[in-house]
Amino acid sequence: MSFSHLNALQQVCELGNMTLAADQLGIAQPALSKIIANLEQTFGVSLFDRRGRRLVLNPCG
Repeated sequence: MSFSHLNALQQVCELGNMTLAADQLGIAQPALSKIIANLEQTFGVSLFDRRGRRLVLNPCG
């Protein structure tokens, strides 16, 4: 896990939306989704509850 991964996680947490977070980070949304999926795989848990396009940090996150 790198600082950029933690920064990506923070942006998604704050904005609750992958597209908006990707825009803020200056990366493509699929790349951000891949980063979050990688973090979830690393920790072995889902970090967010997905409610449509809205992402809400869950207790594991």
